[in-house]
Amino acid sequence: MILFLFVLQVETQVQTVEIRNVNLHTSEAVLLRVKDLRGEVLRTSPATPATLDDARSFRIKVTSGTIAMTGDDLGAFLNANVFAYPGSPIHNLHVTIDSGSVIQTGTLHKVIDINFRMRANVSLTPDGRIRVHPTHMTDQKLLHTLGLHMSDLVDVKHARGLAIDKDDIIMDALSLLPPPTVDGRLVDVHVDGNELVERFAGDSTPAIDTTQGGYLHFRGGRLRFGRLSMTATDLLIQSTESHGTFDVNLPHYSQQLVAGFSKTTPTGGLIAHLGRYVSPNAPH
Repeated sequence: MILFLFVLQVETQVQTVEIRNVNLHTSEAVLLRVKDLRGEVLRTSPATPATLDDARSFRIKVTSGTIAMTGDDLGAFLNANVFAYPGSPIHNLHVTIDSGSVIQTGTLHKVIDINFRMRANVSLTPDGRIRVHPTHMTDQKLLHTLGLHMSDLVDVKHARGLAIDKDDIIMDALSLLPPPTVDGRLVDVHVDGNELVERFAGDSTPAIDTTQGGYLHFRGGRLRFGRLSMTATDLLIQSTESHGTFDVNLPHYSQQLVAGFSKTTPTGGLIAHLGRYVSPNAPH
């Protein structure tokens, strides 16, 4: 009976994660530059604990945080996740961020392929979606003279998390991310230098010292990774390097684990130092 109560307590214990100064690759195409993020780790199945080897086994309910993406990050995300559906009218997007604006070039398929360039500002809709509003677009004046908008040219009815309002593109960006699912409410989006920065609702956090090594820290509940399972989890994941941004490739974290080392803390926790992941497609 005592053992049963202990197991029940562990299984129902709140599990949290804190991520700081981490470049988190959630897929081959998606890179989130996590400045700071805190949240609860929630199982997607009551019978299965969160498992790092299976990103679909858990979701993260964000309680506070700030993430960013560069132009290259955004381009890869848009090509691989937003406009990757069959029949998508937009292809080959390239994104740069300059002077407070997001600049997109690409190909629009409408009977024939048309190359376009768009400079846009970003803001949030009242329900927390990202609105991309063009301030200058190829042939924009001609389209408006003809009484046309982008919504007349681009059909996104088969897209997920995407809508067009006249010339504005509206994205539910969080719903378009690959697993693990991220639940949270965005309260701010803005351009800062060469990054698009998104801030979640929640308590304010101190400024990030980017010279300090990044980390992920899982606490509480039960967590699986590889052949190991932790109860009352205390798992700190760090780089083998002591400073700078920490690159974590979630689909290939086990290879980083093999390239690193780990040690047990006096309280029974585990500190895992991950090595670098080198893609087989990387130039030699």
